[in-house]
Amino acid sequence: MERTGLVLQGGGTRIVFSAGVVDVMMENNIYLPYVIGTSAGAMVAVTYASKNPGTSIEMILKYIDDSRYISLSNFRRYGSVFNFKFFINELISRPEMNFNKQEFNSEKTRMIAVATDCFTGEATYFEKGKCQNIFDGVTASASLPLASKPYQIGDGYYLDGGLSDPVPFQKALNDGNDKVIIIATRDYHFRKKTKVKHRGFLKLMYSNYPKAYKACLNDGKTYNRVAEEIIDLEKAGKALVIRPENPIEISHAEKDVDKLKELYQIGRLTGEKYLKKIQEYINEK
Repeated sequence: MERTGLVLQGGGTRIVFSAGVVDVMMENNIYLPYVIGTSAGAMVAVTYASKNPGTSIEMILKYIDDSRYISLSNFRRYGSVFNFKFFINELISRPEMNFNKQEFNSEKTRMIAVATDCFTGEATYFEKGKCQNIFDGVTASASLPLASKPYQIGDGYYLDGGLSDPVPFQKALNDGNDKVIIIATRDYHFRKKTKVKHRGFLKLMYSNYPKAYKACLNDGKTYNRVAEEIIDLEKAGKALVIRPENPIEISHAEKDVDKLKELYQIGRLTGEKYLKKIQEYINEK
């Protein structure tokens, strides 16, 4: 267990699938010492590092239709349709969320959020306890193209981590883990289209960041390359990959509560199905 990392793919509200799997892990006291998440996956990583089962799905269902979290007016006021600062503040400050600040702030679990540096187009990794504010890193990680202006942290500007490192297993291995458990939000056969929509809008929004614009254009190619690398990693026994069996047919910002609840239950059932495999995998020599 000490040399196994947990890797969480993003995918907007599709991460309720991941939340279901992760909740089953937490309820069975499976806490790995390392977790890394991209985009919305970084939010699930926060609840995992704080040992708060049930919190991810509770937060999403509570605020998915709240204009303070998602609205066009947020873009004018905060530079993003998604007001993650509001979302995070509600998570860590509202007593009914039972957010375990002491556990989260401890050194028991390394927690990392992946964002894309707008100046280089490469991944930047914000680590809890090592960066100035991990929640800024989480917000940067989930700053979706077109839905967000570049998110400023210090002298840097960042966008969605999925542009540069959509499933950050290599970072987990580079950080000393021998193997990884990957929770994906896409099925085995899914590949992204490489033809880019809204190219003109992207160029207009990120005209000052040519490498970020290029990363947006290469989004599909990057994801498809990583998807093939994961298959190879899986064959080599270096990864246990937990995926939805069937394509997830909801939008990136799905607001249908019944659909979200159903997907969360699919995640839970998948987690229960894989529970023995997870336990065996982390205990392999």
